[in-house]
Amino acid sequence: MSNTSAIDKLKITNGLFLEASAGTGKTYTVAALVTRELAMDDTLRIGDFLISTFTRNASAELKDRVRRRIIEMADIVSVGTAVPDDDLSTYLCSQSESKRHQIVVNLRRAAVEFDTATIGTIHSVCSRILTLAGLPSGNGNEAASTKVLIQQKVNDYVATQAIQMASNPAATASALRPWDPALLAKLVNEKVSAPDAELWIDPAHTNAPQLQQLVRDIHAMVASIHEQSQANPTFDDLLRRAAAVMADPQYAVAVSAIRQKYRMAFVDEAQDTDPLQWSIFRGIIEAISKDSFLVVVGDPKQSIYRFRGADVNAYLEERDVKNLIALDTNFRSDGDMITALNALMDGQSFGNQIDYVQVNSAPKNAGSQLSRFQSVEIVNLGDKPKAKVPQKVAALRVAELLKHAQINGEKVALSDICVLVRANEIGISLERELRSMKIPAVSGGTASVIQSEAAQSLQQLLQAIDRPSDMGLVRTAVSSMFFGRSLLDPAVMAHGVVSTSNGDGGDDSSAESMAGIDVEHEFIRTLARIIRKDGIAAVEAQILSNPLCLNSMLRSERAERRLTDLR
Repeated sequence: MSNTSAIDKLKITNGLFLEASAGTGKTYTVAALVTRELAMDDTLRIGDFLISTFTRNASAELKDRVRRRIIEMADIVSVGTAVPDDDLSTYLCSQSESKRHQIVVNLRRAAVEFDTATIGTIHSVCSRILTLAGLPSGNGNEAASTKVLIQQKVNDYVATQAIQMASNPAATASALRPWDPALLAKLVNEKVSAPDAELWIDPAHTNAPQLQQLVRDIHAMVASIHEQSQANPTFDDLLRRAAAVMADPQYAVAVSAIRQKYRMAFVDEAQDTDPLQWSIFRGIIEAISKDSFLVVVGDPKQSIYRFRGADVNAYLEERDVKNLIALDTNFRSDGDMITALNALMDGQSFGNQIDYVQVNSAPKNAGSQLSRFQSVEIVNLGDKPKAKVPQKVAALRVAELLKHAQINGEKVALSDICVLVRANEIGISLERELRSMKIPAVSGGTASVIQSEAAQSLQQLLQAIDRPSDMGLVRTAVSSMFFGRSLLDPAVMAHGVVSTSNGDGGDDSSAESMAGIDVEHEFIRTLARIIRKDGIAAVEAQILSNPLCLNSMLRSERAERRLTDLR
């Protein structure tokens, strides 16, 4: 095993393992390596890459990072001036003038052809394999489809049991009580996900005919689900079918096309794969190939998806310590923090073959980015702790941080501070304490945005926009957070009859108007015209750019929450 973080010195070999630790720039490294290979190899195209990661969010981020890195390096090399502390730009800009010109051509071509790359989850890769093999490949919503299908089968099963026992309602309720639909759905889902797994009954209950029948019924439900998912396979179906295609001589032509398509495969978050997925990747990039490369990126210390079927042991079995490079520089944390962690965790193990890896801090983080601050412990001297004391102390500490603390020599900003609490009500209480000290704050929680003041105000405004000649709706909208007028204000309640045009542009001579809110009323009419022409997004843009609305929303102590909920 060797250690490095320098992109220019990292040589790609087939079966290379890049083992990361938190903060060592795993995604950054993948994006940089893809960019470097495209830049330096004139025959390599972005469509030759297969890049797989574990979740859709991660694949979207990875795709964005790779695209941005390609475009960024093309611009930098075209100018010829490297960016400080950027190994890749230094390496590419150090090439000869003719080579730099070709690098720019290569990278700009890659940017144009970027959508030909395969960057996604293992399941999207499997869909691509099945498509090339001429087999059903799913609709992109496999997780939801499987969940709905399982729930339908379970509901039908429970309903069938109830119908069969309907002659005795009391007995029916008693008999069905043990069959928890959620537990039954869990059992069916586990069997669907692992078809080779066997359902076992505790030996103490082997004579229970109901349990024996339940096992048979679960098998029947699973068989039915697999049959119904032929045209729209589940996630697990995708994996099994893709692996079968890669191993079946019947699909030799399709497999050959797949292997010829990809010259370089990156498997990100590899610690969360399983043996079946490994067989697919190995099938795509043959171990004996001299022209294709499989690069594995992972951190076994962060294998957290066992509940989804991830098997870190599969990663460990595939890992070749002779072809392993550890990313050993933490670019995220303070040097002092890294030193302390190295001392604390030295020699510790996270399981078989998973040891703590010593890392270095980046030179720019050699010291401490945050100025020193004393910790505080609250000691209760009475019988009962006083309510809200922790919140008051926390608010005072926030005030001190804002006044005295620094990050990298700059004063701490409000947006730099986050306070973690045990419960939503504590967060709300702390928010009140901070606001009492004139410190703007927003507490997050489980409350639905649909129940928020912003949602209620938006509903009131939309109702007025829909019927701008209805003075009752207009009056209610004017009292919302967008305008902040009070219904007790005589100017709001005063009204007369004037000749006005309605929201459709026609004349409405009998419409009421309120002399004290003519400006607000006219703005609502304007929004009525805008929503019919350009839609709700244009209405939102008008609201957020209108001084009248902004001033009203920002007058509240909860201005940040209002804007957050509205967006």
